[in-house]
Amino acid sequence: STTTIAGTLSFSRINNSSFTMVLGSMTVVRLGTFDMGTEASPIPTGIKASMILSYEAVPTVFFPLDIRDGGNFSVRGATKTPYSVVVSTDDLGTGENSMTLAQSVDVLGWQVGDVLTIGPGNAGSGVWGTATVEERNIVAPLNGDRVTLNANFSQIHYATWTIQVTNITRNALIRSSGTAVNGSGEYSGYVRSLTSNATSFFLKYGEFAYLGRGTPYLHGVTLDNSAGVSGGGTVSSCTFHDNLHGFYAYLVNNLDFSDNIIYRSRDVATALAFDNVNNSLVRNNHIVANGFDGITFSGPSTRIRVEGNRSYGNFGRGFYLGADDSTFFNNWSFSNGNTSAGFEMADAQDDFFVGNESYSNESNGFTLDNAASSNQGRNTFIGGGSYANIYGISLSRSLSNVVVDMRLCYSRTGES
Repeated sequence: STTTIAGTLSFSRINNSSFTMVLGSMTVVRLGTFDMGTEASPIPTGIKASMILSYEAVPTVFFPLDIRDGGNFSVRGATKTPYSVVVSTDDLGTGENSMTLAQSVDVLGWQVGDVLTIGPGNAGSGVWGTATVEERNIVAPLNGDRVTLNANFSQIHYATWTIQVTNITRNALIRSSGTAVNGSGEYSGYVRSLTSNATSFFLKYGEFAYLGRGTPYLHGVTLDNSAGVSGGGTVSSCTFHDNLHGFYAYLVNNLDFSDNIIYRSRDVATALAFDNVNNSLVRNNHIVANGFDGITFSGPSTRIRVEGNRSYGNFGRGFYLGADDSTFFNNWSFSNGNTSAGFEMADAQDDFFVGNESYSNESNGFTLDNAASSNQGRNTFIGGGSYANIYGISLSRSLSNVVVDMRLCYSRTGES
């Protein structure tokens, strides 16, 4: 069946609600509205809203949720803090199944049944990539800042390395009806927006799972300006997990992408991709245990502020940067594998890096390589550090860079 939304499809705020597609697609046309919560009227705590898209084993058949220019796409679940950290005095041993967080779970809004990821906490152990991250469910009644999980930890996480914890459960959910994505025998549904008005693309406290196929711009959740119409939008405090790619933005201006979790994307590509994205904010996101690179800026993308992001436990590079005239402030890249760098700058120029940390990656902390450019870099690095990597900084065909007060050492505290 095929569904066209020319008016408003609104999910209940009073009862649990679900809309399931069966071998069909959904299209939001001009003046149509997909309403799974709004900022003024979110899906409240205790209520669940679900949109289940079709999947198909035939690669030429497409079953998307497609938002055309002039349509409106709004997902707003209950407020929940997306991430926390384990307190610095609580090492997590293999005989334990609980941990103490830096905030009370009541403040965080976390609940029994929520799915958590527990990040690396054993830098220099010789283990990199997705194996450094564990997934657990909250099982016991919550008590202050102490959380009890469904199984013991399978590795030691030392709290002195700042153990990152994310919560990937939301009560406003869009997913495929299957759990396989492209390349696994089935071809999952996907979400693509062509909206030109930034207020028409609003995602906050939503969950997006098992989406995507290999066709360009249909990777999972895509904000696509290939027709020259997309005007940005807001994506905040959402989770994108088990998709082909997590989130893909193409030829977009004025995007606010903040406080999101990108987890366990499946493709040998990039979990979070910004392709020709300009004048945008990418802030405080966690890019965790994905199938290849964590976050990529390409095109080049220009005039972006990239601040406070954590990219860790990925199979490939933590950050792959092809952005120009952009600012990178206080980002961390750690425990990424496949002989990949924490930060790799490929033909990036005129960028400003302040306070970025790269540690315990399987290759270099920072790699600068301007192989395809004649502009030769001109990047500035102030503060931050590279430690417990194979090499601190690798420079190849990159000139006129400035490095000031950066720590290049073995340990986090400065010992070499």
